[in-house]
Amino acid sequence: MMEHVGLGIAIAAVVTGLIKIVPVMTLAHRPFPKLFRYWLNFVPAAVLSAIIVAEILEKPQTTSFGISVALLSTIVSLIAGMATRSLFVTVIVSILGYLLFQNI
Repeated sequence: MMEHVGLGIAIAAVVTGLIKIVPVMTLAHRPFPKLFRYWLNFVPAAVLSAIIVAEILEKPQTTSFGISVALLSTIVSLIAGMATRSLFVTVIVSILGYLLFQNI
């Protein structure tokens, strides 16, 4: 059983590589329509939003006032990010906000 683990990892690596490399190699030199390129600009924001919303809804912890700790810390970090435009400050404020609201 253990002697086949390396073979399984190698096969998984090849399959994963092919899934990612083949589309890039075949589509790299083809021009895309302008509307499609415009639409693709929204994909990163949509994916990030989905990840953030899933994390906020997944955390059931609430403050003594009954408000979600994750939601409060998200709002505070959003305000800090918009005010400072600094990723470092936003992350620090988010962590400190979560810790603060967790203990209220």
